[in-house]
Amino acid sequence: MEHITDKRVNPKYKTPQIISVVLTGFLLRVQSFNRMNYMIKTGEFDNLVSNKKEVPKIDSIRNSLKSVELDILRNINEMIIKKSCRNKVLDDGTIDGLNVAGIDGTNLFNNQSSHCDDCILKRNKGKEYYPHSCAVMSLIGNGPSLVLDFEMNKYKNEANDTGAGELISSQKLLNRVVSAHSGLVDVVAYDALACNSPFINECRKLNIEAVVRIKKIILNQLKKLRRKQTKRSI
Repeated sequence: MEHITDKRVNPKYKTPQIISVVLTGFLLRVQSFNRMNYMIKTGEFDNLVSNKKEVPKIDSIRNSLKSVELDILRNINEMIIKKSCRNKVLDDGTIDGLNVAGIDGTNLFNNQSSHCDDCILKRNKGKEYYPHSCAVMSLIGNGPSLVLDFEMNKYKNEANDTGAGELISSQKLLNRVVSAHSGLVDVVAYDALACNSPFINECRKLNIEAVVRIKKIILNQLKKLRRKQTKRSI
């Protein structure tokens, strides 16, 4: 953890201090920064640090996480997965003897102004904001729910433009996971966003079975389309 850094200049709190608090929050299933801020103020994290140091404030935690070096975190996570494979933790699979991974998109946080290429311009009720979002891939089912990797959605040039988009990010993510951990994933599950030929063909090329969850309204539309095609062929 001492190798993790961020882009702050002369910070009061070192990055490993901040990461320790955040990881503890994950373990305690703290659901928001507001809740974490309350726990810090009431001294619930005091035992994490020595008497000579104080617990990082929530503003410092936010500023650090905005600029933390993600490649270092990715390398650490990759080593954890490789060690799990060496220790045969995943040999029995996660569902019916197969290692099943799920992909989903998530928003990380919003900014009031753009500050990097990963900011995504959006408008809501006339107001502009710049969220960061990414696609995340993790194991699902029995056993450890390891996060395999993530891929940031890239900058969008216009408000509400799809830009690189989650689906393209997911394909990059899938390829990187297979490249780094060959043979680890047998099945990948995704939502209706992946219900198109590029993603499914990408899975077939990588010798991975794809399971796509389709919403009922989309399923009904597909049934209507199939009935029309059947009538035309008669």
